Order: sequence, then C-alpha cells, then structure tokens
Amino acid sequence: MTKVSITKLTELKEQLEAAKERRSEINGKIQSNKEQLKELGYSNVKQAKEGLEQRKAELKKLEDTIETKMDELEEILNELEEE
Repeated sequence: MTKVSITKLTELKEQLEAAKERRSEINGKIQSNKEQLKELGYSNVKQAKEGLEQRKAELKKLEDTIETKMDELEEILNELEEE
C-alpha cells in the first residue's frame, strides 16, 4: 500500500508542478494581453477582452485542478501517516 501511495504521490506532485508552470504561462499571457491592449489604444477591445476571458477561464480550470490535486495529496499523506 505504501509503495503504491508513494508512486501516486510522486505522480500527483509532478502533475501539480506542471499545472503551476502552465498557470504561470497563462498569467504571463494575460499580462501580455493587457499590455497589448494598452498599446492598441483599446482600438480592438472586443477581441482583446475575449482572449483575456479565455485565458482567465483556462487559469480558473488550472487552479481548480491544482486544488483537486492538493486534496488528493493530502488524502494520501493522511493515509501514509496512519500506516
């Protein structure tokens, strides 16, 4: 049981790191969009806002994934502590 839990824990940790990296990328894109929007003088607000909203939705999804993975990690750690 411990070996499986440790393997699962390692996999979850890797997934969490990947999700955090992706979140950072999306945050960078959001900031870039904001800067581009300023440079455009808000001449193309609708498209810029749509792109921004799409990235915000992706970010929210990743944050939810991170939260779920953290919950799974906590469960596994609790199981390991009980053994």
